[in-house]
Amino acid sequence: MDGNVEIQAAKIQNGPEFSGLLARGPPVPTCWLPYIRWACARIQQSQCIFYQFHNHCVCLTVQQGNCAENTAKNNNISREEQDAYAITSYTRSKAAYESGVLAKEIVPVSIPQRGKADVVVSEDEEWRRVDFSKVPKLRAVFQKENGTVTAANASTLNDGAAALVLMTADAAKRLNVTPLARIVSFADAALAPIDFAIAPAFAVPKALDAAGLTKDDISMWEINEAFSVVVLANIKMLDIDPAKVNINGGAVSLGHPIGMSGARIVGHMVHNLQSGQYGLAGICNGGGGASAVIIQKL
Repeated sequence: MDGNVEIQAAKIQNGPEFSGLLARGPPVPTCWLPYIRWACARIQQSQCIFYQFHNHCVCLTVQQGNCAENTAKNNNISREEQDAYAITSYTRSKAAYESGVLAKEIVPVSIPQRGKADVVVSEDEEWRRVDFSKVPKLRAVFQKENGTVTAANASTLNDGAAALVLMTADAAKRLNVTPLARIVSFADAALAPIDFAIAPAFAVPKALDAAGLTKDDISMWEINEAFSVVVLANIKMLDIDPAKVNINGGAVSLGHPIGMSGARIVGHMVHNLQSGQYGLAGICNGGGGASAVIIQKL
């Protein structure tokens, strides 16, 4: 789940039996979803909804895309702004890959083949697929009339996994390992499900207050790009510098394997902050909630 880093950090705080553990975003096979939905015709519908709901793929009240449309209207964010943000995300991801910035946090996956060499996947695929000339021409997906959310300015369905190791300072000394960063604070917030996209703007101030910091102390922001409008709305509500947000792209251009995205953006900050700098990651979920985590690079 997206709040997995927070949950594991809380466990460590609450007892020595959790002094060293693996916090991970589980492998998320979103490629299964079309098959699961197809199978609904052959199994009980409730079983299918149960699977998708517990894998964060549906909201039982309003489609997430319609929630994003609602956020765009309430915050006066145009289709053009969302498209421009999406293009920026793709451009930043392309630059990050070509410069080697992302290589240090990616583990290649080898896929055995019958009678042929293994297929090695060593980078995300989405950022190479975009055709910028088509972005402004795409139809809105969720609201046909006056809609603004499209396949280009929303995140894509992707498979993926992320892993982090969390432990206390005492455990690090005992194991003779050097921490990369420390978790300074974390917080949750929740709104009505239709407003899930702006929930990070309510979790972030709580995390800052808990850390005794202000937004000016944050050198790097990661706001998960479930939709372009999510980032744009939260930037506006928090009044933060867009140049410090998702500096190497995000879920729009890299993909959004839902259960691992929170761990990915925290790990990305760990690899890109300079010693002493603070980073803040915020991520929403489809039920109306959001999590925010502040880390400091050591």
